[in-house]
Amino acid sequence: LSLSLLPQPSIRRERERREREQKRFFFCLEMKQLCSVWLGQSGQRLGRGGGYYDRYLSQLQQRRSQLQLAPAVVWGVAFGEQMVAEVPVTERDVTLDDVLVGTREEP
Repeated sequence: LSLSLLPQPSIRRERERREREQKRFFFCLEMKQLCSVWLGQSGQRLGRGGGYYDRYLSQLQQRRSQLQLAPAVVWGVAFGEQMVAEVPVTERDVTLDDVLVGTREEP
């Protein structure tokens, strides 16, 4: 019996455990709420121009696909004043699945 073969099962079990943990983590991120400056009626969003959320969402969806998980649902939350008919977008911008619009109540 070769001693070099002994660690193999534990390495495989550790890798499988890490993969399960990754799936569990990415499964918890099924729905993501994003902050935005303006939101379009068709789910376009305009942030502050850094592209952070768009990169994050692209990476999240790609990783979920690799783990054979359904795409995450991405919602925007806004006040009615933040809603506009259309927001200028580029090919890198991620469109939201839905937008929840609230109203401000005067005291």
